[in-house]
Amino acid sequence: MKTNYGFLLSALTVPVVVLSTPQIASALSATEVNQIAKDITVRVDSQTPGSGVLIKREGNIYTLLTAAHVVATADDYEVVTQGGRRYPAVAGQIKKLPGVDLAILQFVSDRNYPIAKLGDSQQMPEGSTSYVAGFPARTQAITDTIYNFTTGKITANANRALTDGYALVYSNSTLPGMSGGPVLDSDGNLLGIHGRADTTDRVQNQSINPDIYIKTGFNLGIPINTFLSLVPKTGVNLGFRTPAAVATATGVDDIYLQALDQYERGAVDQALSLSTQAIRLDAQFAPAYALRGSIRYLQQDQPGALIDFDKALALDTDLIMAYLGRALIQSSLGNPQGAMADYSQVIERNDRHARAYYNRGVLQLNQGQQQAALADLRTAADLSLQADNQPEYRRALEAISIASKSCRQSIRKVCDR
Repeated sequence: MKTNYGFLLSALTVPVVVLSTPQIASALSATEVNQIAKDITVRVDSQTPGSGVLIKREGNIYTLLTAAHVVATADDYEVVTQGGRRYPAVAGQIKKLPGVDLAILQFVSDRNYPIAKLGDSQQMPEGSTSYVAGFPARTQAITDTIYNFTTGKITANANRALTDGYALVYSNSTLPGMSGGPVLDSDGNLLGIHGRADTTDRVQNQSINPDIYIKTGFNLGIPINTFLSLVPKTGVNLGFRTPAAVATATGVDDIYLQALDQYERGAVDQALSLSTQAIRLDAQFAPAYALRGSIRYLQQDQPGALIDFDKALALDTDLIMAYLGRALIQSSLGNPQGAMADYSQVIERNDRHARAYYNRGVLQLNQGQQQAALADLRTAADLSLQADNQPEYRRALEAISIASKSCRQSIRKVCDR
């Protein structure tokens, strides 16, 4: 007999600067890009460590680019290169770029380290492959900082950035500590600096029920062209060419980025209006449907949300946000098999998605599939711990405790979302 446990789904030398030039060639494999990323990505070690990318060498002086919030406070920063060699950051040479979340710092070494090839972030369209590298911070599960490399897609590349310069949106899975790491294209060129991830579980608008808030799963980065246009204002001559300013009209990427920002702030009415505006501008822009579906779900418009999720997936079968939202609706409509199928689609595309494992595990448990449920819930717990997401970790542990018992029992409801 199936037992339903009542879970809810919840110095003077020629400087070395490498600029990429357009080539007609096949894209590199993920393995090849990973090797490039591993060579140019460093750890910025401090009380709150982050990542960075080597962008220039002049004699024995190396310059790296990172996110300004990685070096926000006075500290004795060290740069840790591949192989574990440590170099103190040159005192007084941490320069924060004006108005954006970017900073440069330097260290001295007589060793030969590869430096990044700077690409053109304006030539990175939606749907193109993106790679992000960095060093996740230590957590209870991650006891050492180990290099991490992830694959995803560019969701939007806006001309009008958010506060702090964020304009690249991508689907790569990232962890705390990877801020300041490189965003690379399929040729291994540096297209941006990673800085923000949708990892918080605290909904900014306290009037929104967190149990029905669908996380976007998207990350934000600052385009390399933004850095190139601002670096002269730092007073440091790095020898980079300043890209020509391109005047463009407001596009769908710009409107979508604003909608995404409003959604994450909890301003759902503004987000709904902007996402609808994006769809009117480009009826084939799948992420806008997924976002509007999530907003409609928040507003308890399940029929409208389902239409949007279906449309989003008809246009782009890799939109995790749409699968998550549709799964929640399927479950609430009494279709656990359909919901589990959608969660499986999420896991197939991102096998580190803790919430998808958790939600599928809950459904399996309520369908009497105890062993499958335990496997998924344990994976959810492991992934949540690695991400240092204590609320999700505790939630998974509680579900594991319940799933491990074969008797019927009375428990409080555990929400997954």
